Amino acid sequence: MEGNKVNKTISKKPTGVFYIDGNKAFYFEQAISSPISLEIPVDTISNFELLNKKKLVVLIQSFIKNNKLIPRNIVILLSVGATFDKEFPHGSIEIQKNIQEFLELVPYEELLQRKLISSGKTRVIATNKEICEAIKSTFIASGFLVSGIYPLSLSLEIIPQLKTNLDLSLFVNKISDLKGINLQPVVEASYSANIGVSSSSSIPLEKDKPNRTRLFALVGLFAFLIIVLSYVIYANILSPSDEVSSDITPIPTLAPIETFPVDQSASEAEELLDASPSAENISTPSSTTGSF
Repeated sequence: MEGNKVNKTISKKPTGVFYIDGNKAFYFEQAISSPISLEIPVDTISNFELLNKKKLVVLIQSFIKNNKLIPRNIVILLSVGATFDKEFPHGSIEIQKNIQEFLELVPYEELLQRKLISSGKTRVIATNKEICEAIKSTFIASGFLVSGIYPLSLSLEIIPQLKTNLDLSLFVNKISDLKGINLQPVVEASYSANIGVSSSSSIPLEKDKPNRTRLFALVGLFAFLIIVLSYVIYANILSPSDEVSSDITPIPTLAPIETFPVDQSASEAEELLDASPSAENISTPSSTTGSF
């Protein structure tokens, strides 16, 4: 994407503005004498609803090319009719519920919103995110840097001179006073890489903290699982073999039994009988002959 190749010569401070008001837009940059207007057909945007994104992108691309606009650091300014905002006093137990109900009434599918908390109240402002992102991405693709999106309704309160004369030159010079109402204060990654990190880039840096915490948690969990696995292997594979061998009752070894050959001679048998200690005590019965 061309937006990732931002020229290092682009100023860190915004010097231009793209102001959109319904079906008309104006581009102003400090290097030009007066704002350049752009007509937006009703079949592209109607009541700040994006009807044809492709047409809007082509329209802005042609606008940049035909007017030979040089990539600058710019912001997007939304007219009063392009935003919805409401104040909610503090102290109400249902303030969050009331804010949610308000946002549900905003007639856009995707909302770009922000809550601004001041003494005693919370102010919520919302707009059509789809249109803002389409404008922003188109300028970035053409080499521009888009540093933020500002609502005119809140800008008028900070720069009251704009109420009688919408001087875009004055607005550009006062952008540094409007950082608190930027609806999208995250600076593009290309800006950080090529120019340097601005003060508003502290938001993405804070978002990195949960990622590091999650990484440490995963490493700890992995180490714990390794320990558990090692214990299971020892308890069920290595240890049982030792226990089983220790529980087996040893089988006694029988002494060899002396055997005699079956085919002994008669003389050998007699010698054995004569050697027997009880042989002398055995008497041979005499035979008697009975006469009838």
